[in-house]
Amino acid sequence: MFPPIVRSSFYLLLAAALIPASVTTAPAATPADDLPFANGFPFHIPPTGTRPGTAPHDLAIPPTANAKTTHPVSIRDDQFIVGQQNTAEPIRFWGTNLCFAGVFPEHDIADRVAQRMATLGINIVRFHHFDQRRFPGGIWHRDAPGASDKPNEDDFAHQTFDPESLDRLDYFIAALKKRGIYTNINLKVSRIFSPDYDGSDYPRPDPVKNEISPKKGKGFDQFYTPAITAQKDYARRLLTHKNPYTGLAYTEDPAVAMVEINNENGILWAWNYKILDRIPTRFLDELAARWNTWLRNRYSTTDALRAAWSPKSGAGVPPATSGNLLENIPPTLITAKKARATLAPLAATDDADDSTPASRRLTIADVPGAAAWNVRCAWSLPTALPANATYNITLRLRANQPGLKTKLRLRSPSDNKDLAPARTLNLAATWKTHTIAFVLPANTNAAQLTLEAGIPGLVLDIDSISLQPLATGNVIGLPSGQGLVSESGAGGTPAPRPVEWVYRRDLPTRTPAVVTDVMRFLRDTEIAYWREMRTYLRDELHVTAPITTTAVGYTTPQISDATADFIDTHRYWGAPRFPGFDRTKPWTVEQKPMVAHPAQSTIERLSSRRVFGKPFTITEYNHPPSSDHHAEGFPLVGIYGAAQGWDGIFQFAYSHSRAWEADTMTGFFDTEPNPAHTVVALAASDIFRHRRIAPFTSAKTGYVTLERQLERQNNYAFPREIEADATFGGLPPDAWRTHRVGLAPSGAGVPPATVAPQPSATQSLVWDAANPAAAHVRYTGDGVAGLIGFISDQTLDLGWLRITPGDTSLNGFSIVMLNTVDRQPLGAPGRYLLTTVVRAANLGMSWNADRTGFGKNWGTGPAHAEAAPVTLDFTHPAAATAVHVYPLNPDGTRRPELIPSSTPRRIEATPASKTLWYEIVLP
Repeated sequence: MFPPIVRSSFYLLLAAALIPASVTTAPAATPADDLPFANGFPFHIPPTGTRPGTAPHDLAIPPTANAKTTHPVSIRDDQFIVGQQNTAEPIRFWGTNLCFAGVFPEHDIADRVAQRMATLGINIVRFHHFDQRRFPGGIWHRDAPGASDKPNEDDFAHQTFDPESLDRLDYFIAALKKRGIYTNINLKVSRIFSPDYDGSDYPRPDPVKNEISPKKGKGFDQFYTPAITAQKDYARRLLTHKNPYTGLAYTEDPAVAMVEINNENGILWAWNYKILDRIPTRFLDELAARWNTWLRNRYSTTDALRAAWSPKSGAGVPPATSGNLLENIPPTLITAKKARATLAPLAATDDADDSTPASRRLTIADVPGAAAWNVRCAWSLPTALPANATYNITLRLRANQPGLKTKLRLRSPSDNKDLAPARTLNLAATWKTHTIAFVLPANTNAAQLTLEAGIPGLVLDIDSISLQPLATGNVIGLPSGQGLVSESGAGGTPAPRPVEWVYRRDLPTRTPAVVTDVMRFLRDTEIAYWREMRTYLRDELHVTAPITTTAVGYTTPQISDATADFIDTHRYWGAPRFPGFDRTKPWTVEQKPMVAHPAQSTIERLSSRRVFGKPFTITEYNHPPSSDHHAEGFPLVGIYGAAQGWDGIFQFAYSHSRAWEADTMTGFFDTEPNPAHTVVALAASDIFRHRRIAPFTSAKTGYVTLERQLERQNNYAFPREIEADATFGGLPPDAWRTHRVGLAPSGAGVPPATVAPQPSATQSLVWDAANPAAAHVRYTGDGVAGLIGFISDQTLDLGWLRITPGDTSLNGFSIVMLNTVDRQPLGAPGRYLLTTVVRAANLGMSWNADRTGFGKNWGTGPAHAEAAPVTLDFTHPAAATAVHVYPLNPDGTRRPELIPSSTPRRIEATPASKTLWYEIVLP
C-alpha cells in the first residue's frame, strides 16, 4: 500500500555508543531551507524504546506495573474488564495497527518492536490487512497457485497458510503478550474471492452487463453462501491453530482481547454505493432468492404483497400538475449565531440560464464555529401536497471550489424537525445537477426545503430548483406477473414468477412501501450475517474474546448494538483527497486545524455513533502528516475520549510494511517514523488509559425509531452516511463538549451502568474556538494539564507553575502537555514529563506553494521535528534552588540541566534544546 522506508535510525545507536547514557548533548540543527520550519531536529525513539527508569519509560510502564495479559478480557456492563467477573478491574486500550508485511517481523525484530510499543504506552495491537497477500506481505502461502513475482498481488488461491508467516505471527503475538500488550485479530479485511483460483463459485464479471468484482470482496460476502463458508473456514484455521510460543489457540488465549469479523463492510453500505447493482448474476441470484424468502415470511400470499405495495386509495397520489411546483420561487436566507452571508440575484454573465429569475448567488462571509446549519437557503413548499407521494427535487449548483459538501433537508418549520433523512450534496466548481427523491410524510401541514451552506468562504451559485411529483403511473408496486412462488396457479392461471430484486438505481420509481421493504430486507439480511458469524465464532470455535462486527459508518450503530459485543468505528482528519478515490492521481489536502473547527470535528461524529450500554472503541484514528497540524490528533481524541468514557483508541497505523525501525516518513498513515505523533501519543495514552481526565458527569442521548433508521439507510447523496446516529436522533450537535453523549439503545434513555464517577474538583476541560486564530483546548486533570492549539502567549496557570508557550512556524500552533510521572497530584514532589511539539516533516518535501500537496515526493530522512518554545515560571517555594529541568534524548535519558534565566524562578525551554521532552523534578 505504501512504498518501503529506506533510512534507519542508526544515528541514535551511534550516539549512544559515543556519549554517556546519563547525560548527553543535543543533535546539530538542520538548515531551515530543507524544512518548512527553522531549528528542526531528528527525534526518533530508538528501536527498543525508551530506557527503564527514565521519565517517558516510567510514564508508559510504571515501576509497579503488572502485565495482565495472562488474565482474560471480558465485558461488564459498558466496560472492558480484566480478570474474573467478581474481582476484575476495568481496562482501557490505547492501541495501534499493523498491516500487510508489518504483521510479520522476524523474531529479533518482533522483540524490539514489542518493547518499543510498550514504552510508547501501547497496550493492544490490531493485526489488520494480513489476509490479502502472500508471504512476506500476508498469511497466504508464497507458492499459492496464481503466484507471480508481484509482491502486492491478491489474485491467487486462498487455500494454504505460509508456515513462515504463521510462525512469525505466533512469535510476535507471544512477544507482545510478554510485555503486557494485548492483540486484536481481524478476520475478513481485504482478501478477494478469485474467479481463477478460488473455484467455480466465484464467476468472472461479465463486461457486457457492466458487472464488477467488488474490491476486497466486499458486499456480496455477507449474503453469498460460498463466501460466508470461506470466511468460516479461514477463521477456524487461524483461530483454532495452537501458537507454539504460548501453547494456546487464539480462541482461548487471554492475550487475544478482541476479534473483528469483517472490516469496513456491510450490505447496506454496498447497496448504497451501487455495488450490489453491478455484481455478477450468480451473486444476485442468491440475493434475489433470499429476498423472496423474506417476502414469503412477511406476507404469505401474493395478494397480501400486492396490497401492501400498492398506493392506498386517496394516498400517495401527487397533484394533477406535472410542472415545477417551485417555479420562480426564490429562496429565503436564514442565518443564526451571528453568521454573516448575503443572497443576491445571480448576474446574467454568471447565470447558466438567464431565463430563470430565481437564480441566486449565496456568499458566506463568516460562520462562527463553522456550523453549516447557521446559514440556510429555504424554500417553502406549497400547502396541501398529498402525503406518501414521491417528489423529485432537482438543483443546479456551482461552488467556488470543488470538494465541498452541503446538505439538503426536508423539514417541518413548525417543530424544527426533519421530515426525511438529510441528503448530502457533493459540490463542484462547474455547474452540476443534483436530483434527489423525497417522500412527503403524512400529517404534514407545511414543509420547507433547506440547503445548509454555512461554510466560511463559500460562494454558491443556485441556478435553479424544481420540485416535481413522480407521476402515479410511473410509481411501481408489485410488477405484473411477479409474486410469491410458493403459490400454485388457481383456475388455470399460471404460478407467478419470483419477485425480482430491486436495484438501487430503480428505487425512486417504486412505491414507498417497496422502498421500506427493501430497507428492512437489507437490514435483516445484514443482521443475519453478523449473527451467523458471531454464533459460529462463539459457539463452534469457542472464541472467548469480545467480538465486534465492523466499523459503524459501514453499518449502523443500531445493527452493531444488536449483533456485536462492543461498538467500533473509524475516523480521520486532514487525510489526502484523491480525485475519484484514484490513488494514481495527484492528491490534495486542506490545511484546516481541527482545534479551530470543533463543530466539524471528528469528536462530534465519533461521539454520536456510540451506543450507551456497550464498550466503545475507535480502532482506526489519525491526523496524517499531510496536515501541518497533525500533532493535535492523538491528544484531542485521547483527552475527549477520556471525558466521554470511551474504551479503546487505536492509532492507524504503526507500519504497513517492513519499516518497523525507520526514521523517515514515506506514507500518510504510518506513525512509527513520525516524532510528533509518537511523543504526543505517549502523553495522550497516559491520560486515556489511566483516566486522568474523568468522564463528564452528565449524559445526553439521541434515540432513533426503527422507521427513522430505515429512512436514513436510504441515502442517495453520500452513501457512507447510512447511520442514524445520536445527532440524527435529536442530540444537540455540540453536546459532546460538556456531556457524555451517544445513542440510547431504547426509548428509556441512558442505562444505569453508564453513570460516571465524579471528577476531581480541579478538573477542567474547555475547547475555545470563538476566535479561530487563538482556538485552543485547555485542560487540567488528575496529574495532567496542557494546552493544544494556537496558544502562543497564553498562560496555563497551575498555581505552583505557569506555562507560557511562545510563537511557532504555524502562527503559534503547538501542543504542550504536562504529565506527572510518579502518579502524584499536580504540584506535589516528584517527576513530571513536559511534552512540547509543533509538527514533523522530512527534509525537502516538495510542497506546492499553497501547501495543498506534494505529490509523491516525500523528500529524505530522517524526519525532523519542530519544538514549541515554552517559558516556565515556578512559584513553588523550593523553585529558587531545588527545581530541576532536563531536556531529554529520544531514549528518555537526560541531557545537561537547563540554567535558570535572569528572571527569578524562570526557566526557558527553547527549540535550541533540540528536544520534544523535558523532565521536571520537583522536590
